[in-house]
Amino acid sequence: MRRSLAAFAGAAFLAFTFPGHAGSREALGAGDSIRVTVFQNPDLTTETRVSELGTIVFPLIGEVALAGQTPADAASRIAVQLRRGDFLKNPQVSVSVLQVRSRQVSVLGLVGKPGRYALDDTSTRLSDVLALAGGIAPGGDERVTVMTQREGKAGKIEVDLAGMYRTGDVSSDIEVQNGDTIF
Repeated sequence: MRRSLAAFAGAAFLAFTFPGHAGSREALGAGDSIRVTVFQNPDLTTETRVSELGTIVFPLIGEVALAGQTPADAASRIAVQLRRGDFLKNPQVSVSVLQVRSRQVSVLGLVGKPGRYALDDTSTRLSDVLALAGGIAPGGDERVTVMTQREGKAGKIEVDLAGMYRTGDVSSDIEVQNGDTIF
């Protein structure tokens, strides 16, 4: 009874600590900030950033490769290494994404703040990214060009922002993806 209660508590802990946003299903990448929590071991809680090599350094086990892993897969990988090293018998590990930095788009041209912007679950639409960049600056064109890379093919999408807002048809407010360039 006690063992099944502990297993249920561990499963409940994992269910409630994974964030419910899109970033939790996306693969981790260089620059992403994460929190690693080990149930009933608060001294192992670690907030860190995935290195350019795609790794983190975790207490007791050292460097762990996490790039390309979902948060759930990363948690499993850390748990396995804690178990293999005989540090914990049955570690319950969760990985939460604090900040996504590995998925970025570039915004160029006459906008308030040109630069690279991280995509997360709240800023994946063209209008969201343009808002992050300070909007179109005076003298800038209301026609926006998005250079894309989808399924290995380069593409170019023209969006008439003024027309989109004038008509209320936001179907052209496309979802931008990692590596897109907005001009």
